[in-house]
Amino acid sequence: MQGAELYFNHINAQGGIAGRKIEVVTLDDKFDPKLTVENARKLVEEKQVTALFMPRGTPHTQDLIPLLDKYGVPLVG
Repeated sequence: MQGAELYFNHINAQGGIAGRKIEVVTLDDKFDPKLTVENARKLVEEKQVTALFMPRGTPHTQDLIPLLDKYGVPLVG
């Protein structure tokens, strides 16, 4: 994440993407796939994030797919 944050800071210093700054929001899922999906739901529905970035674990990522498909949210990393 440190490398990604350095790059995001670089992009933000240049004005962001299409004038929008990149903001990284992290939520602890305690490495529990069910909590991963609940956290993602909050980010997508309540925070209206543009994308999800770098989830950890194959089961976690697999469980995210229906939510991402439903809302058309990309998963990066």
